[in-house]
Amino acid sequence: MSGSGLGAAIDAFSEVSLDIPGLFIWKLEGRRLHLVEANDHGFLLEGTAYIVLQISQDKTSSLHFWTGKNATENDVTNIHDLAHELDATVCRASIFSREVQGHESLCFLRLFPEGLVYLEGGPHTSLSRTARYVKRLYVVTGRKHVRAACERPKVSALDPSVAVILDGYPRVYVWIGSKCGYVTRVKAIQVARRIRNWQREGKAHVVVIDEKDEELNKSFLKKLDDEREESPVHNQMNGHSCTDRTEETITLHRVSGDRVLYDMPYAARKPLQYKYLVSSSCYLLDTGPDNPLFLWVGSHAPVSEVSNAISRGKTFAEHKEYPSNVNVFRVLEGHEPLVFRQAFNDWRDRPQSQTRKYSAGNMGRALFSRSSKRAVAKVGDTLSEDVVEESDISTDEQLEVYVLKGNALEYVERWSNGSFSNGQCYIINNQHLDDRHCKRILYYWMGSKASEADRSRIVELAMVMEEAYHQNTAMVRVLDGKEPSHMLNVLGNAMIVFDKDLEETSPSVQVFSVREFIKGNIRVAQVPPTAASLNSSAAFVVISPDECFLWYGRRSGGPEREYAKYILGYLHPCKMYDYDIVTETKETEVFWSVLGGRLQYEADYITTRLERRNPRLFHCSVEVSEFSFDETVDFSQEDFTEQDLMLFDTFDQIFLWCGTNIDSNTRHLFGDVAQTYLAKDQAGRNSRDIQLWYICQGHEPHGFTKYFRSWTPTGFGGKDVYNLARKRVRQENARIDISSDILDRAHVVKVKYPYKTLVKGELPPDVDPANKQHHLTDKDFLEVVRVSRFQFCQLPKWKQNQILKMAHLTSGHSTSVSTPLSDKLSIPSLSLHLQS
Repeated sequence: MSGSGLGAAIDAFSEVSLDIPGLFIWKLEGRRLHLVEANDHGFLLEGTAYIVLQISQDKTSSLHFWTGKNATENDVTNIHDLAHELDATVCRASIFSREVQGHESLCFLRLFPEGLVYLEGGPHTSLSRTARYVKRLYVVTGRKHVRAACERPKVSALDPSVAVILDGYPRVYVWIGSKCGYVTRVKAIQVARRIRNWQREGKAHVVVIDEKDEELNKSFLKKLDDEREESPVHNQMNGHSCTDRTEETITLHRVSGDRVLYDMPYAARKPLQYKYLVSSSCYLLDTGPDNPLFLWVGSHAPVSEVSNAISRGKTFAEHKEYPSNVNVFRVLEGHEPLVFRQAFNDWRDRPQSQTRKYSAGNMGRALFSRSSKRAVAKVGDTLSEDVVEESDISTDEQLEVYVLKGNALEYVERWSNGSFSNGQCYIINNQHLDDRHCKRILYYWMGSKASEADRSRIVELAMVMEEAYHQNTAMVRVLDGKEPSHMLNVLGNAMIVFDKDLEETSPSVQVFSVREFIKGNIRVAQVPPTAASLNSSAAFVVISPDECFLWYGRRSGGPEREYAKYILGYLHPCKMYDYDIVTETKETEVFWSVLGGRLQYEADYITTRLERRNPRLFHCSVEVSEFSFDETVDFSQEDFTEQDLMLFDTFDQIFLWCGTNIDSNTRHLFGDVAQTYLAKDQAGRNSRDIQLWYICQGHEPHGFTKYFRSWTPTGFGGKDVYNLARKRVRQENARIDISSDILDRAHVVKVKYPYKTLVKGELPPDVDPANKQHHLTDKDFLEVVRVSRFQFCQLPKWKQNQILKMAHLTSGHSTSVSTPLSDKLSIPSLSLHLQS
């Protein structure tokens, strides 16, 4: 870009400062930038480019440059240079990205909570108001953050899964597809109201038409052109979903200068770890052609790495033959977005919105800001270990245990000491009182040596039991060795797991490890009777026909040693007072002979525990055997509706939330949904390390609801919110007078010709063949059409076409007119055309 262009850019940015928070948008017109008014935010012209800058209260910023699908190559180059000039002179943006129409990232879409509206036009097109009327049709796609794409008003644009807005003066119609979700329906109504207020200055009625309005549907179809052709709009929108396709290779490259086309070294492959990122370097994270491309710049990296990151990312994408619309991000160290952090297996999140606003002194009472759309919870609460509400009734009354034998469940009559076998599967039904209402949690426990058939069967039986309780439960999958603390609390803070193989062989020597599992909970497990089974971090009970030993590892604690004495009395009551205590390094030869001799053993247990992270919410779509997941950011309770299947991911836990209107077939697919989601996990998590919950609408546990700002029994979105939105627009319509003279004024700037000239075969070069009526004077128009322009604009589209056809004013019609107009035309009277 020339120096004069950059100078103009600096002038355009002169009023921007990191001390002034807010959203700033500039539109490119030639080589100059013009600041967009706040009322026009979210309305983007397809033939130009924009710069979007968001400045937060803490003086951090995110910068994006957006190009429309009809923008020229010069526009693309100019907006790239101007955005980098803004980044260098005004703010060093924490997040800097390239955005393309129809494929915007969530980081960009969340800046426009009311949605994006694409308009036809180029750089010098002004956003029209009531001065000019042009009938437009918008196809609304997306869910929480919608996009409305403008296209020709034709029948082929209608699709059962989308909402359509027709700006048909003096009414704005919202057509709702039968398969369109309630969240999208409400968002489409909000977009229609904004179009009414923005383009019609509030002087139009909003009419909502859904699958129940048969008569309105018939009338609406007549307003559209009946052209049966495939609409390209639905295919160009990127829903930010991950579908069941071949897994992409996730790689981390170390960027060395401009060597992005070849010889760029791999830093790591999936699973990625945070230690691979070095502050003095720049790295490129490649997660596949359908996902954003990230350039991570360390805090001590050279300035050239910061300035050239976007260009190098574009070069890399071209070399890999990725689509031209792939998003390219530059992120600075310490300001990584959630979608970037999620690709690393060991990334530890800090709730930044809290740590920035509260000091260490008041951290214990710090709550999320009121402006935050996340949970209202204490700092240590949402990322802490979950607890289950305690009951006021006794343990015997609230706990039921079933074991799977064959294909049926068998009730365990005498349940004591939490005894399990790792060759079987169990269901623990825990019920407790909460505000005089009985709540249940079903744990289905899978032994590590249980057969695949038993594992599948226990899930089916758990679902049957859940349906028997009318979905008034929460189900938790528990794997052997991965028991959560709240389950151990239900079992009396302890459990014992017998080994299937050792039970079958019945060895003369039995060995049990006793270790503190999680926060005071004790887990006892039967292990092979060899010295290799010992561990310095636990206590062990060794039982032989002649001798009994309690072996204490040097790292074992008091609770483990005391519980070893207790469990000995349970396992071998006659030996509960006849045993020898052996501490590590003080073993006798008799002890080693019982275990078959000395062997090397471990000093500590190697366990994999995922750190809890800030949660992510996904809307799950199930079609035949394919699953897709659309992420929802800035989520709230209203994002959950009765017809939705949602997935809530806290990295160490996955909650599958099911609405009340989900059919039973979809409910039984919840295991497949979680498996498909984890198969596409960029961090490479193992399913064994994740706790899986299945919860139903209205019966959410505290471990789930604590992540939300507020959670009430009636706070869900869905049909009620949709009906309330419809009621609101009806009330607004009653207060709006649409009889005011707001008409199509496109004819004002058209050259006027006599009627005879317009119906001849050869038309003057400046006549629009598709709109010959615009070239008539008001007097000729009234004489030919027999109605005023205002009355003509109020007619449905099909009636307008009929009148113009009879007047020979449609393209393809020509005649020879030599007599007065009134003698040549026979136009039906106004009463036959006007709607009642």
